[in-house]
Parts: sequence; structure tokens; C-alpha cells
Amino acid sequence: MSTMSKSRLSSNGWIEVGEELDLSSGQEKMKNAEVRTLQANVRDRVAVAESRTTQSHPEAVVEGDKEQIGSGGVSGSGSGSGRSSLGVHGMGSVAVSQGAAVRAGVPSASDYKRILIFTGGTLGEWALSEVRSEDILIGADRGALFLVQNGFTPDLALGDFDSVTPEELELVRGASSSFEDCDPVMKDWTDTEMAFSRALDWFPESKPPLEIVIFGALGSRFDHSLANVHLLRKGLERRIPCRIVDANNEVRIIGRGSSTIQRGDFTHISLLPLTLDVFGITLIGFQYPLLKATLSIGQSLGISNILQEPIGRIEVSEGLLLVIQSRD
Repeated sequence: MSTMSKSRLSSNGWIEVGEELDLSSGQEKMKNAEVRTLQANVRDRVAVAESRTTQSHPEAVVEGDKEQIGSGGVSGSGSGSGRSSLGVHGMGSVAVSQGAAVRAGVPSASDYKRILIFTGGTLGEWALSEVRSEDILIGADRGALFLVQNGFTPDLALGDFDSVTPEELELVRGASSSFEDCDPVMKDWTDTEMAFSRALDWFPESKPPLEIVIFGALGSRFDHSLANVHLLRKGLERRIPCRIVDANNEVRIIGRGSSTIQRGDFTHISLLPLTLDVFGITLIGFQYPLLKATLSIGQSLGISNILQEPIGRIEVSEGLLLVIQSRD
């Protein structure tokens, strides 16, 4: 069985490598000529990500000196109609050989979309500024009302809607492209988990979303906040970059492999084990470096580190690590 390591480029510049992909299926193979044609494009995308781009890029697959655009992507669903101009950023464009991508059966950069979930925790103007016109918007319970009240059209509104009035519920129902409600008692999942599961399955598994970002996942209910953080593991298992964002924090989970992280506007980076132990942690570019260290649940060694370089690297050999970027 042929394998190669995988590197996924997310819109905020994280590059996750170290996982292995099974390349035995025919759809994963590319002709050598096509690999050479696409190689320069992937190198350009890595360089852009490392220069702190905010553009969106497709994933890349890397093996030694051979690089190719990955098979992931997005097709088809979701409407951009009804988007407010408030806080909407243009994505720009990436120079890609469209002809080569079509011949290789690879979606172009413009095919890739993010899915943004707005749920019922703490939300504000800061969250709206993150929305781009081509994003898929999912509103969970009061998060859907937040979108509608601010002039955005949810592609999907869902939940038990036990935190809105009957009048607000009808407003959400009429303003959403798709609407799903459920009994607030006879259900096993929280509204946020329902929305996250729908986001994971929004596109075919062979063409995943570029990224899933959750807003309003943190708030006054610590139980809900912690449960929402745990949801990120499902995204990691599906190899889809996911993060939780609020006004002062960004939260991710990383596993075995190597990840790069941008300093951005955040002053602190904390690392907390999500499994009992996390082994082989190496930090490069941080004020307090680590070399093949072990973090165990109950230790605070990883709290409030500082990234000294514009881009740092975190390596993990085993376990799941919670990475929290924050500012006061």
C-alpha cells in the first residue's frame, strides 16, 4: 500500500502534517506530468500561508520532493444570497492553473468554502467581522436569530429554539434558506452538536469543507463550553480544520504530527492535554521551548507561553493537545 504524509492549509495559516493517507485507490493517484504541473502552485500556497495570509486554500499532499494539490474540496450546496455587506471580507484570489486542476480532477481554489456555525453563547460585532460572502452559515438556536437580526441569511437554522420567543422563531423560520426544529426534551444532542454534525456532513467526505469555525460556543455555561471544545475532536478525526472563536480566544485541537501557528493579534498561547498524557511535545519559536516533553492532565506547564516568532511550530508524537491562543 502506498502512503504519503498529508499537509492541510487552513484559511488562517495552520499547516498540519504528519498523518498518513492511503493512496491505494485510483482516485488518489495522479500522473507524473500533472504532479510537476501542480507542484509550483502548492509551493506558492505554502509560502502564502507562512506569510500570514487570510486567503483560503485547498489542502496539499506532500511526499519528499513531490507535492500535489489534495483531493479535498467543496462542491455545489449553499447560497450566498441575502448576505449583508456588514463585516463581509473579500477573499481575493490565488493564481492556480485551472486547466491543470481540471485535468487532474482537482477542485480549484475558488471551489473551497468554509462553514461558520453561530450558536447560542457569547456573540458580538467581532463575530460578524469574520464572515465572508462565500461562507456557508449555520445558525443554532439563538445563534440563528443573531444572524437574522444582523442582516445575514442562514443557509441552515436548526435547534430546539427554546431560547427564543414564538415571534423570534417565526422571524428565523422565514429568513433562513433551510429550517429544522426539534423537540427540546426528546433529543440527545445539544443544538451546537447538531449543527456541528451537519457541518461535518455538509459536503461529500471526499470533498470536505476548507474549515469549520464555531462562534458563540463559549459563554456562561461551563458545561456547554467544555462540551463544545470536545466537539473539535470529531473534526480532527475527519481531517477537517476546526476552531472555536470568541472575542479573546481561539481554540483548536491538534494530534500526532507537526503544526505551524501564527502569532497574529494574540499575546499568549496555552497548551493543555486533552488525553491523559501527550508525548513528544516540541515547541519551536516560543519564549519557553520544549523538546520531546510530556504533558499530563493536571499540569499547568503549558499555560501562557509566548510566541516570539511570527510563525511557530508545535510537534506531537502521541496524544491530543488543546491549543488556546488568547489575549487579555
